[in-house]
Amino acid sequence: MLSLLAVNFEPQLRGIIIVAIAVGVLIGGTYLVVGTNLGARLGFLVVLAGLFGWMAIMGSIWWTYGIGLKGREPSWQPGEPTTIVRSSDLLDDAEIMLTPMQPSGDAVADAAAASTALQSEGWMLLQESDPRRGQAVASADEIIQKEAEEFALGEYVSVAVYD
Repeated sequence: MLSLLAVNFEPQLRGIIIVAIAVGVLIGGTYLVVGTNLGARLGFLVVLAGLFGWMAIMGSIWWTYGIGLKGREPSWQPGEPTTIVRSSDLLDDAEIMLTPMQPSGDAVADAAAASTALQSEGWMLLQESDPRRGQAVASADEIIQKEAEEFALGEYVSVAVYD
């Protein structure tokens, strides 16, 4: 029996077993308490009526509001103050990097040096397929286009995003 509960290659079977055990423990425990006081048959009917009553109440609430179980709404607030860093030599002034950078005048070399310096200080370059990159670019677009009004749509390209 112990080896049956240690199934790892089929999560569907594992989930069914977990739900069956949870239902057995929760409903079974209630049935044992009620069944000792009311008897086996009447206790079973009372527990079953309680279960269906609870399901009817939950179903009517979900059906009425059309929301199901709902927690807090996800939200994101940008950190203040908003700083737009235009040059790699200003990364240490904005306290993004601890070590100062000396620009060489070549934009490609400065970008490569900034990327290496950021990664050496623990920043992780997010890949194009990473969903966090899309969220960061969308948030940056909001700040650059609407709040700071620095650039319009299509005037800039997001090249590298670090976390």
